[in-house]
Amino acid sequence: MRQIEDHTEKQLPNDPNAEVALLSSILCGDYNETMEKLSEIDFFRGSHKIIFRAMKELYLTRSHIDVVTLTGRLKETDKFDKVGGFQFINELTGIVLSNVNAKEYIKIVLKKSALRKLIVSCSQAMDKSYEMDLSPDDIRKSLEAAISGVGEDRDSDNRFYTMKESVLVAVDVLDNAGSSKNKNSGVIKTGFKNLDDIIYGFEPGQLIILAAKTSFGKSMFMLNVAFNMASVGLNVAVFTLEMKVNELMIRLFSSITDVPSENIKRGDLNNDDIGRIINAGEALIEYPIYINCCFQQTLLSITQQTRKLISKIGKLDFLIVDYLQLVGGYKGKNREEFVSELSRGFKELAGELKIPIMALSQLNKEIDRRVTKEPILGDLRESGAIDQNADTIIFINREWYYDKSKDPDVSTIKVAKNRAGRLGEFYLSYRPEIARFSDIERGCDGDDFENRE
Repeated sequence: MRQIEDHTEKQLPNDPNAEVALLSSILCGDYNETMEKLSEIDFFRGSHKIIFRAMKELYLTRSHIDVVTLTGRLKETDKFDKVGGFQFINELTGIVLSNVNAKEYIKIVLKKSALRKLIVSCSQAMDKSYEMDLSPDDIRKSLEAAISGVGEDRDSDNRFYTMKESVLVAVDVLDNAGSSKNKNSGVIKTGFKNLDDIIYGFEPGQLIILAAKTSFGKSMFMLNVAFNMASVGLNVAVFTLEMKVNELMIRLFSSITDVPSENIKRGDLNNDDIGRIINAGEALIEYPIYINCCFQQTLLSITQQTRKLISKIGKLDFLIVDYLQLVGGYKGKNREEFVSELSRGFKELAGELKIPIMALSQLNKEIDRRVTKEPILGDLRESGAIDQNADTIIFINREWYYDKSKDPDVSTIKVAKNRAGRLGEFYLSYRPEIARFSDIERGCDGDDFENRE
């Protein structure tokens, strides 16, 4: 026992010389590989973490990284003096004169980072071993999950697969699809039968765009999807950039209890309503939905908050951003180009975290000027390359909005793009007063459309 205690008092593995040389090499240019392979947690020294975080922020906003931009970013975040001010930044420029050895520095920093993670994971497992309510099997599984990614090549997909390897991968996927559901297969169902029949569920690494005109039910739909997923034990994170927590929860309570949301807002409730809301609240406490209602979000802040959440809860299954055009970071560049960069950034984040991400999007006003009111890919507001970056694009349309002879309680859901399967459209019951979409048995067109990717 004494031996274990002595071991934990040793300094965790690190190489400050390699860290500072790597930071210096970034200032020499050609830093894409460094930025793609490392994160701030791979650095041990606090000042090195801060400097790399500032560099990564510049990189993610497509800004050039040099002494001037780095200094400016550190001053913007009030971290300039904390890292040593002009003296340390100037020293940083002279440590290496080129990035010719950057690959070696990356290897060293990643190796030390992996060793630290192993030590921390094992230490946490030892602490859990003293908890009487945990079984050895639980501790073992927790440890395996914690260290499973340590030491992996972060570019493991960037290689050639032989046909033998490719066939084995495909067989494994097919075997999972046939023998398991939801969580175990990696494919996440939305809880809407017709939609799941068309898209077969969402897969890790996918970017899903959910688009509709204002007040057509985008936020309501995403909240229904989040609830459906959480009801089968999936961890769901929701970033809402236009609603407060209480507004979102009123919708959720209404959807679950059938009590109109307006009644809940006004407090116009009878005893039965109150009882149902209390019961719903007690049930929802156990649901793994994590809500962030900060209105001032950027791609970087969403990325950071998501990583913090994952480090806290261990695993995230699905991420929702409501909505794309409200994400900040726009600095005078072409809006279409900026939104395109956002969609590409969320696609990259989905791949990095190995989860599907749903980003909500508005439609532009072109649809109102056309004779036919069915939304098309070109209607995505400030679309740019959204339709290229997305794996799946889903439209919500209300025919009644344009033609009062149509059913006001029905919405058309159109899968307009689907890299992983077929296209199609179907109907859902639309009940805005209780914030709920639901399946209905009504005509469903699952035939392939033209222009399918």
